[in-house]
Amino acid sequence: LVTNFYISGMRKPVLTFRDAKGLFEQDRYKPIFESIINLVTSIILAKKLGILGVFLGTLISNISTCAWIEPYILFKHGFQMKLRNYFKTYFNYLILTSIVGIITSLLCSFVYINIYSDFILKVFICFFVPNTTFYLIYRNSENFQYFKDKIFNKIAKKLFNILHFNKV
Repeated sequence: LVTNFYISGMRKPVLTFRDAKGLFEQDRYKPIFESIINLVTSIILAKKLGILGVFLGTLISNISTCAWIEPYILFKHGFQMKLRNYFKTYFNYLILTSIVGIITSLLCSFVYINIYSDFILKVFICFFVPNTTFYLIYRNSENFQYFKDKIFNKIAKKLFNILHFNKV
């Protein structure tokens, strides 16, 4: 479930740009192949693995079609750029996210106090470890600075509006 969710989330920016650029004609056959692959692999794997097979079938269809066709169409027809940098960045994110996920899972596996304390401590670990790691790694990146400026400008604008309206 987590892997399918991750891949689905990583597809969103590509799909958003594809939709904005109107590149529907170029990948009109992708949903057909994706559906067939998903259906066939899910049925075969469901017979052997149960519900896990259905999730694996979805994962296989996403990786074998969407994960490379959608970016390929966007970069070739939309941006007229090579795909190499996209996949390099994508795999860097994938590796980092996997490492952080494993570390977080390992840290959570050492927590044994009682059911309520375990839950609270594990929530803290799951929030603190990934966010701190990503912040430390990406805090100087251009994308982080852009979004930080956007967020702080919005907060500053809201505070200004609140303070301004309170004076009137």
